[in-house]
Amino acid sequence: MTTVAEQEVDQKKADSRMTAAQFSRIHNPHGIRMELVEGELHVSPSPRPRHIRATKVLLMLLENYVQEKGLGEMFVDLDTTLGPWDVRCPDLLFVPRERVARMNPDASATHADARLVVEVVSPGSVKIDREDKFAEYAAVGIPYYWIVDPGQRIAEGYELAGGVYRLATSASGAGNFSASPFPELQIALQPLWWD
Repeated sequence: MTTVAEQEVDQKKADSRMTAAQFSRIHNPHGIRMELVEGELHVSPSPRPRHIRATKVLLMLLENYVQEKGLGEMFVDLDTTLGPWDVRCPDLLFVPRERVARMNPDASATHADARLVVEVVSPGSVKIDREDKFAEYAAVGIPYYWIVDPGQRIAEGYELAGGVYRLATSASGAGNFSASPFPELQIALQPLWWD
């Protein structure tokens, strides 16, 4: 049983939380990387060269494939609303063609738009990418989640089954990576890694 004082603290915390709608109105002229987690603003440092290289190369490969096949759009660092108190900014986000047509080009994406999210792990984001976002993306029903770890030189493809992500495939080092929703695309991993 909670005390009156504890209830007052909980109410103050709830009153001070930012909503996803409020977050969407923040003017961010310096491109600071921000996310909204349970109504609290989280700021992270800019990515480092190892992270940037993996993201850039993977984006080029996926963008070429998605455009060639007319599948939809790949987005980089697009705010994605997961709920009334949560907005994440995946490194890469795939939205299928039929959902792109319904998107507001001046607004953030929603979890309903996303078919695939890709997070490139940085030393400071291991827990966030492998635990926090892992659970959050699964909870809102995003069907596919890829984790690419340049430090460990590994790529993992997860598929949603029964409300949780299950490892469907992985590859490492100089191997080839292939995962849903693009199982026929063979991604050579070596170019992603900083040598």
